[in-house]
Order: sequence, then C-alpha cells, then structure tokens
Amino acid sequence: MPSPESLTVVLPAYNEADRIGPALDELFGYLRRRGERAREGAPGSAELPGRIEVLVVDDGSSDGTAALVAARPEAMEGTDRGGVSLRVMTVP
Repeated sequence: MPSPESLTVVLPAYNEADRIGPALDELFGYLRRRGERAREGAPGSAELPGRIEVLVVDDGSSDGTAALVAARPEAMEGTDRGGVSLRVMTVP
C-alpha cells in the first residue's frame, strides 16, 4: 500500500487566543524535528508525509484567535517551511 503524499491536521478553535500560540509552537516543533523518535520513545515525525498542512478552524471566536493564527510565520504564503504550512478558516 503506498504511503500518503500529504496530511492535514485539523484543529478546532473557539476563543483560544491564550492557548493557541503555545499549542502551535509545540506542534510545529514536533513536525519540524523530522526525527525517528519523539519524546519517551514515541514515533517521530519522520514517519509522516512530506507535506503537512495544519488547518485551524476558528468557530466564531471573539478574542482574536484567527488573527493570531494568521500572523504566524507558518501561515505566510510563499515561504518554504520544510513542507509544513498553516492555514486558518473562520466560520461564523
């Protein structure tokens, strides 16, 4: 069975401005390491597809969650982030 070429990680968010930054820092740190092993012997991100998109779905937050996500470097188009990208979708 062929391995997938890409992976999308979907993170729902509602008024997460205080927590979304540290959560994304941790997630992108793991994804960028591309090691064989993660903490405590868990499988590393080297086992994941080469293209990974993190999609934050902001469900009508009133605290600026979507703006914080959109301002992150991983969300900037046209920059190579080692196959890892970030996108925010806002729903009312």
